[in-house]
Amino acid sequence: MVLSKTCSDAIRATYAIAHLVEERDVTYVPIRDVADEVGMSAHFLGKIVQPLLEAGIWTSYRGPNGGLGLSRSPREISLLAIVAATDGLGVFESCLLGLPQCGGHNPCPVHDRWGALREALQEAFERSSVADGLNAYRQRGRSKPS
Repeated sequence: MVLSKTCSDAIRATYAIAHLVEERDVTYVPIRDVADEVGMSAHFLGKIVQPLLEAGIWTSYRGPNGGLGLSRSPREISLLAIVAATDGLGVFESCLLGLPQCGGHNPCPVHDRWGALREALQEAFERSSVADGLNAYRQRGRSKPS
């Protein structure tokens, strides 16, 4: 399973929002600040906002004290919810090699091994909340690309 760049960026941005909201003791942080925190342009971040708003993961507010926020506590947001909102859950169902006919009756060379890993990964994403990774995010001092 490979997450798309959009999905990886959405996870990083969710951590950034959680961190900045907590650090500043506010409900919303400007989109520019979130983009700076993760090292991407505000324009690109703006392109990933809508699916996360629609999924009820992020919330937004316009105005002088507006920006992006989390719709609920970081403990209540699973990484699986972010993956589902951006990439969909098909990433946990599709063939690792991208073969459309891969399945139980016509398995690809990695089908059996990948199936078990895929299920374990989906469960790990479901059990992992934004709060679980927030300390690691803080300790690394941001997740800007190197």
